[in-house]
Amino acid sequence: MSTHTEIAARYWGYLIQPDKQPTPVFEQLLLGVANYINKHIAPWDITYLSPVKLAHFYRLVGGDYNTLFLDTPHASLSFIYQSLGCFHTLQPSQDPFVAPSIPALTPHGFVRWQTVQLLLGPEEHALFLQEAVKRFDLVNPCDGQPFPSILPRYALPSKPDREMTEWHDAVSLRLKLEAQASQDRNMSRRPPMALSDGELDSSRPTSVDS
Repeated sequence: MSTHTEIAARYWGYLIQPDKQPTPVFEQLLLGVANYINKHIAPWDITYLSPVKLAHFYRLVGGDYNTLFLDTPHASLSFIYQSLGCFHTLQPSQDPFVAPSIPALTPHGFVRWQTVQLLLGPEEHALFLQEAVKRFDLVNPCDGQPFPSILPRYALPSKPDREMTEWHDAVSLRLKLEAQASQDRNMSRRPPMALSDGELDSSRPTSVDS
């Protein structure tokens, strides 16, 4: 008789394809995680993958991403999502007179986000995923069946992916340069400050009596 571990090993296989994309079963798992976050993780009145919900999810599985999701300005977090190729929307705040600005990953955006994070930091994110599979009642959105509650460590990368790391470093450098260029443009557009009367008086040439 096969053990639960053997059944899980056959079910999962290795979850990253040669092109760095998730296998079909891994994609369904991440979609199942996204659905679980939406439905079962506080705040309960939010039904999309908001920064607050994602911060709560990572705390539940042993991580601490509060700085990223709770302290990063919404515009900056949205820019990060865009730069990594993660589908997301902008959701309204509690103020109906303010334009929507809260970045929320779509389920497929979460698949992309979590795949990138796993390839960059498997020693951390593999544990997060193993804990999610063990702790939560995750359901395959494709057929409605529960996933195995065991996710073998060898189904996930054992070390950071070199190509993904190089790509991510290049994206991070581009973001830094674009942010600096934007700051420089804003500085150059500022109108010259008017001098005060005192400064005007002190800048005028003084006469020298002979």
